[in-house]
Amino acid sequence: MFSPTCLLPNKLGLEWGMLKNKCLEQLDAPLLKNSPNYVIVRLSIQDEFYDVGLQFNASGDLARIEINLFVSRDFWEEYTSDEMDAVIYQYKNNYNQLKEYCISELGLPDFSGSWEMDGYPENQTADHITFWDNTQGRIQIEFEHPDKEYPIFVRIACYVLPSSLSERKL
Repeated sequence: MFSPTCLLPNKLGLEWGMLKNKCLEQLDAPLLKNSPNYVIVRLSIQDEFYDVGLQFNASGDLARIEINLFVSRDFWEEYTSDEMDAVIYQYKNNYNQLKEYCISELGLPDFSGSWEMDGYPENQTADHITFWDNTQGRIQIEFEHPDKEYPIFVRIACYVLPSSLSERKL
């Protein structure tokens, strides 16, 4: 399974705060999507190719790296409620298996839960997240279903810690 630490910037030859053009130069990978604050590149990680998203803040600094490990079909066409329930169950199961694997690799998480729980990060939007903080940043897995018509995403991401947290981790 995908190692949760493989997306940390130092594993990709990057650094938090690196400018977009420097990241792309360093990665030297096929560019699949390019917008001002988000790019997708195709990278080989652990001998498999992944579409890796790089998010940049308003200053153009690298702030988040992510991979969608599981993506359902979208639900714009007709479907029954039983079909929808089955897909949601399958992807929640994917998320829970990924969470258990990451716990075996990283230990107990700093947080695991949904947006209505205490401790859920203010700057996140996924339905369910589990994260681990370390000196390299936050490693996070997410279950996200933005709206009933859209696909379900199970992703792993890492991002720079808010400065107050990173100072405590050093």
